[in-house]
Amino acid sequence: MKQLKRFALTLAALALLAAVLFCPAVSAANLDEIEKYFITVRLQPDGSADIDYDIHWKVLDSTSAGPLEWVKVGVPNNNIEPVSHSDTISDLYYWSEGGSYVRLDLDRRYYAGETVRLEFTLHVTHLYELYDDGSVNFEFTPGWFDEAETKQFTFTWEDGDARASYAAELEGEPVTGDLFGTPNGVQGEWTDLPEGARLTFTANYADQSAFAAAPLDPDMNRGSAGGVDWNDVAGTGFDLGELVWLILTWAVIIMIIVWNISRRASGGYFLGGFGGWYGPHYHGGPRPPHGGPSGGAGGFGGGSSRGSGAGRRSGGGCACACACVSCACACACAGGGRAGCSAKDFKGAVNAEALCAILKQDKEE
Repeated sequence: MKQLKRFALTLAALALLAAVLFCPAVSAANLDEIEKYFITVRLQPDGSADIDYDIHWKVLDSTSAGPLEWVKVGVPNNNIEPVSHSDTISDLYYWSEGGSYVRLDLDRRYYAGETVRLEFTLHVTHLYELYDDGSVNFEFTPGWFDEAETKQFTFTWEDGDARASYAAELEGEPVTGDLFGTPNGVQGEWTDLPEGARLTFTANYADQSAFAAAPLDPDMNRGSAGGVDWNDVAGTGFDLGELVWLILTWAVIIMIIVWNISRRASGGYFLGGFGGWYGPHYHGGPRPPHGGPSGGAGGFGGGSSRGSGAGRRSGGGCACACACVSCACACACAGGGRAGCSAKDFKGAVNAEALCAILKQDKEE
């Protein structure tokens, strides 16, 4: 009976560990709201683009996860060059943790009821797909917000006098009919978008000479851009969420095997150490260096066909492994929201204090 009890406690501890490592960022209500979201893609003669972002980000709750101090905005790939940004952004740089992003450090902390307007421009390459017949395809998915509603979204594609076959999908449904012509291209406007709503825009040019000043470089195809498609991690056939849980399952199996070996070899039990383990915490410490973690650029939505969303993080509290807005990471924060365990209540699932008390009592017995 005692062995069975310890075994059950081991599994409970593993569940608690998994919760800390892979907790989704959830809360009863959204912490932020996107009042206005404008993206303008200005196609260049070499097939690159200057992309203008204008995001009106409103803080709804600065208590649950702290005030807004910096955000991550998804970009098509890691081939970006910052051009300019507004005074509300103190610093802007590429960020590869959990995907392809730019990180925006804000000029100050923003609290509930405040709206910060984030304006910046990026020069991005590796956006097109060039075919043997000379035709060119562009496919672009702006960053989306999984944990924030978007009240107004305007997307503009500017290609000058060139004209293409344009198409758009919103949440998987065709919305090409919502596009209308402008003097320099095409535009679409949508309102009251729910959390996680994504737009995918495509432009097909029958001939690259429609906009290109010279023959396009095949080496600048989007297929050669840096980044990883998290919907198929490393060609495994699994998306990131499936791969995480597959690894976790095998980890539990291995832990059980080790526990049994340890028990039989020493007469003891493989359980020590869980009581004092905690997930990563951040309390206003120094920010990571520019460019995210070492090891090269990654990128959710890495290919130039997709952006990876935008996310937010506050300066304190308990954090999961990612703080993002649009990625298929284990935190499930793929689209506009904060990451962090502080918004997750595990008391109904695994009570850490009760678990420790039981372990202490069991040890005394």
